[in-house]
Amino acid sequence: MLRIQNDHFRFAKKTLFLFAFLVFTNSLSVLGQNQEWLSWSNGNNISSLGIDGNTIWAGTTIGLVKLALCENEWVGLN
Repeated sequence: MLRIQNDHFRFAKKTLFLFAFLVFTNSLSVLGQNQEWLSWSNGNNISSLGIDGNTIWAGTTIGLVKLALCENEWVGLN
């Protein structure tokens, strides 16, 4: 009877250790991820174009692009 209880305790201890190890390694993989999205597509295909004063708006395959002529900068809105 004592041996059965000892084997059961040893199995429970191994199971608990394995569970704690899996939780720990999973938490490391979650913390190591970058939370920022990256888009690798390009906006070379313009389907529509609009001019509003000193701003040019271009509709591309990845979204809307705003080109401010005075500041010489563009902002991609997708």
